[in-house]
Amino acid sequence: MKKNFKTIFITGAEGFIGKNLVNYLKKNKKYKIYALTKNKLKNKKTITYIKGNLKSDFSKYFENTDVIIHCAAKGVYGNSSKKKIYETNFTDSLEFFKRAKKANIINWVILGTSGEYGVVKKGPMTIKKKLKPINDYGKSKVKFFLKIKKINSQIKAKIVYLRLFHVYGKYEASSRLYPSLINSIYQKKSFSMTDGSEIRDFISIEDTVKKIEKSMKIFESKKKSFIKIAHVSNAKPTKVIDFVKKILMQRKSNIKLNIGKSKKKK
Repeated sequence: MKKNFKTIFITGAEGFIGKNLVNYLKKNKKYKIYALTKNKLKNKKTITYIKGNLKSDFSKYFENTDVIIHCAAKGVYGNSSKKKIYETNFTDSLEFFKRAKKANIINWVILGTSGEYGVVKKGPMTIKKKLKPINDYGKSKVKFFLKIKKINSQIKAKIVYLRLFHVYGKYEASSRLYPSLINSIYQKKSFSMTDGSEIRDFISIEDTVKKIEKSMKIFESKKKSFIKIAHVSNAKPTKVIDFVKKILMQRKSNIKLNIGKSKKKK
């Protein structure tokens, strides 16, 4: 690195992962952060908020950037059009990647998703599993991953590609399983859910941001370019119903569960 501290450019800094990541990294004085947001936010001591999108001009920020952590994405919650999903997750992300490389930024952490594997019914989830996404979010992520994997032999960047599993916690969309459950606990109301037999690999947002930070260690490698794929998970798949019961126990809550009386929540 050029300095005794790292300047990190984070895209999607107002999203669930990005916002938590910014709040976590800002506690460490060795980081200076450029945070890309949709809205203009008030700058803080070590954080410069940049209002814009992936197509914006970041020339003056790229000059000082050591690492890019690419969190920006569309379609995570299934609330975006197919066109917008591919535009953001593939087209705009790819052009952003190329522009950053031209500015000599070679260190990248890119967030992918376990959804790139599609539905895995047998065996452990490993990075060698065939990619078979079943929705546009997963498909767009796979398309971007395969493209940067192909062009990196010429571009020569150091890329850590992290496939995130079922992350839960603060700032998560209110319609999701965990926030809905916490809301019911606070209101002391019964919670309606499916039978909970679905298997998920849940990981807290606190553990997730720690793993993202830790992944940057690899940039100290003397290798000029690589793509390192890793999973961000607990590697402990569990039934949704068991996860819900665990949260209730942690919160010392005895609210009633209406099992099998709700649509699926992710």
